[in-house]
Amino acid sequence: MTDNDKTNSLINAGRRAVKMLRDSTEPVYVLDSSGKLIFANEALAGWLQVSLGSLIGLDCHAALSSDQQPERFIASMLAPPSLCTEDVTFRKSLPADSERPASLIIGLSVGSNLPEWLCRILPQSPSVSHHVASPSEESLSQAAEVLTAIRKSYPHLDGLHILVGKSPEAKRCLAQCQLYLAGAPLGAQPLLISGPEGTGKSETARALFSHRLRQLGLPDRSGRIIPVNCQLMDAPLFRNVVEMISDLQPQTITLMVILERLETLAEAVQDMLLQALDRWPSILWVATSRLDHLGVMESSPQWKQISQFMATQHIHIAPLCDRIQDLPLLLEALLPRVLAEFHRVVPVRFSPEIMSLLSAYPWPGNIRELRQVLVHAVREATDGVVHISHLPLSVRTYPSKELHATDATCKFEFDAMMLDFEREWIQRAIAKFPRNRAAAADWLGITRSRLLRRLAQLGLESPSSPSRSSPNLQVPEHSNHPDDEIDFQEVEE
Repeated sequence: MTDNDKTNSLINAGRRAVKMLRDSTEPVYVLDSSGKLIFANEALAGWLQVSLGSLIGLDCHAALSSDQQPERFIASMLAPPSLCTEDVTFRKSLPADSERPASLIIGLSVGSNLPEWLCRILPQSPSVSHHVASPSEESLSQAAEVLTAIRKSYPHLDGLHILVGKSPEAKRCLAQCQLYLAGAPLGAQPLLISGPEGTGKSETARALFSHRLRQLGLPDRSGRIIPVNCQLMDAPLFRNVVEMISDLQPQTITLMVILERLETLAEAVQDMLLQALDRWPSILWVATSRLDHLGVMESSPQWKQISQFMATQHIHIAPLCDRIQDLPLLLEALLPRVLAEFHRVVPVRFSPEIMSLLSAYPWPGNIRELRQVLVHAVREATDGVVHISHLPLSVRTYPSKELHATDATCKFEFDAMMLDFEREWIQRAIAKFPRNRAAAADWLGITRSRLLRRLAQLGLESPSSPSRSSPNLQVPEHSNHPDDEIDFQEVEE
């Protein structure tokens, strides 16, 4: 086959694919890398009840508000979730409204470099939709009773409040933690904790360590934790870690090493890690990873040994979008700690439309983002009642029936929008460089002093927060680690 024949064959195949999409009875559309809608079929126009010509060229971005303009509401609804530029696919739930049933948008990245999205819209049946009980079905006061019942069901896991819930994912994860704690003595079982970013993997490791110490009748202060960011590790840095472990071994009764983001460990360090694993079997080795299975990576023989060793016990934490029904319980567990941070004793209530809006949001940042949203809402709700206007811009502009109904009464506040934008990007920088403020400032294109000043002015970093500079930490009551922003208070039963 000549080159011309191959070219003609590809052109014909492309034409057939476009015809199939155009004739499809399912709503289908394509967004280019800038978010512009470059293809739509008649099914999408009928589903939106607009003309097909008005859709082509529409700029679709998640941050657009409807502000009583139908085209902007449609653009926001069709946009992919924010922070999904590095993903291959995305899923976005659309709540039912007066004109359309609940639906699910599934997007597939078809770009080679910058992402272009091929999206289809499917009706979402109640059995698979991400649903949060409305306040009339399960109020936060009822959630408190359910939360207490769950803690009684798992008496040995009272510190793992990040995992509470009635969803199958939450129950499975709690059962895996119970199984791990019921296993061999401390230090005899390595552990792998997997899950997306922001699900609280490192905090789960710390909580399990605290429970193991209690099983041995030891106070939390008798244990030491060494967090190791594998993404930053080179040979000289890991040698420093080995020296630290060697120095602490004779002094510390129990020691845990958390290998954070183990899948990013450089090949030059893998042999050194294997030697450390063989040298100190009494240490509790815990690895966190965004990969469910470390063995899927093609790497050195050393990596195969490491992955087999660390996967002896495995706990997987599901993303928040897969356990939306746990939102009332998570808010009930989170709220006391957030109120304590603001030194507020007056309880905070949520307006009726809040839960439906939160249930429609995809939560790309998982539990960490949920806590940040709650902190923002408590800070803004000075009257003790959280309304939609008190939520961050990215959440309150996400399409929902309640948001559309209340936009008419909401004023556009430019200063507040810009503060939210600045706060969001500073939080991204701190999450990307959790222990290096200079690198975070450089990533943002500002000076370190300006970053520190804005952190204080925006209330993003408390002066009483524990230092991150030393990896030699005691088991804390509250951790500010970027992957485990949550630390819950125990509720007296």
